[in-house]
Formats: sequence, C-alpha cells, structure tokens
Amino acid sequence: MPAVLENDVLVYKGSNFFRQRLLLSTLSGRAVKIEEIRSGHDDPGLREYEVNLIRLLDKVTNGTRVELSETGTSVYFQPGILIGGQVTHSCCTQRGVGYYLEILLALGPFCKEPLNAVLQGVTHSDLDVSVDKVKAAALPILLKFILVDDGLELKVVRRGKKIKQFEEFLIKRRKHIYLFSNNLFQVGPLSDYTISFLQHLKEFFGVMFKLEVQRTDDDEDSSDDEQVSTAHKVKMTCVGIGYVNISKRTL
Repeated sequence: MPAVLENDVLVYKGSNFFRQRLLLSTLSGRAVKIEEIRSGHDDPGLREYEVNLIRLLDKVTNGTRVELSETGTSVYFQPGILIGGQVTHSCCTQRGVGYYLEILLALGPFCKEPLNAVLQGVTHSDLDVSVDKVKAAALPILLKFILVDDGLELKVVRRGKKIKQFEEFLIKRRKHIYLFSNNLFQVGPLSDYTISFLQHLKEFFGVMFKLEVQRTDDDEDSSDDEQVSTAHKVKMTCVGIGYVNISKRTL
C-alpha cells in the first residue's frame, strides 16, 4: 500500500517491508510512521527482532527519535545523523545475523566515521541470508560502487555449530570511501520485494525508474505489464538525485 503523507511524515500500514522503510528513512532523513502492525493477529505488534533492529539503528546514528505505542502496533521513527564508529550489537536470536548485516552494508558508506561493527547472533537461520553468502556476493557488488577500496572487510571472528550458539562478525569500513553510480541498470526478473522497493524509493527520494523489457521472440504476444514482472532481463533507467554522504565533513 502506498504511503500517506501527513505533516511531512510518511505513514504506512502493516508490518510488510519493515526493514526497507527504516533503511530508506535513515538514508533520506525522512520521518516515517508505521501503523496497524499485525493488529489483526493473536499476538499483535512489533516482534523482538524488529525492536532489536531499531536499537541497532539507534547505535549507528545520533539523534534518532523513536515512539512506540503501548500495544506495539504503531511506531514513529525520526532518524538521526549517521555516525558509525565502533558498534557492538547482540542480535535477536529470532533472526539470523544476515538480517542486520544487510542493513549495515547499506548504511556503512554514508556514516560520518568509519564503521567498525561487531555483531553477535545465531549461526544459521532459514529466514535470512547467511554471512558466507553476504561475504561472497554482496561485498563484491558493493566494491563495484567504490572508487577506492580502503579497508572494506567482513570477518567471521567466531563460528557456532548449533542454532543456540553465537557467531561473532566484524565488519569494517575505513575512512575514505567514494561511491559512483550509473543511471542505467540491467536486472533479472523483478520480485514483489524489488517492485515494492522501487515504490519506496519513489516515496522517500522521488526517484522514478523507467522499465524496459529486454524482449525475446517468446515475449511478443505478452502484454507490457506481464513482461515487466516475468521478463528474464529488464533495463532500468533513472535520473539520480546526487545523493552524497551528508554526515561526513568535506574539506
């Protein structure tokens, strides 16, 4: 469901895409309010791992303001300035460390100080991507956007074998990181999650993508909407907003 704008606050309903909304809120500096969080469930409100994520965001920022309703079915999130620095965080065992690690990878390049984060959490989770996959796939992709590789590192300090044991991870991002981007991308099939992310990008940053299906002979009889959602390759173009690290002082 699209956001409703109330007094310059983006208002959403429901628990879906909770991480997306908090991540983009933190990067854009825009306040967000999420209502009716599992209000129809037998156990309504935020889950422990979602509250834990808010605590992590509070640690890497300065001036973040959070207001929770008594029932936990509504949260107001006003992000502060991304600070970074030395952070140690015990992740909720309901989710894997990857749930939190993906957020730090997105926020790290835009922190005022180098981000040195130690995350402690469960070894494996069927719900989240493993740290080994993040290290093998996400880091190389992030390096493509960094002009100078100045110490980006993800290290497994201690690994547990059972679900109740803990792993400890160290992620480092040193001082001088410069990002560059292209306004043209080619991606694979668009999932529902990706489509929602594009909608959120428009709401938080005003960025709109033009989607162009890379047609094949088998696609000639399909409608445009069907092709966008089922195409093997989609070309995406946009006009960027010139986003920079506003937290870091420049000389």
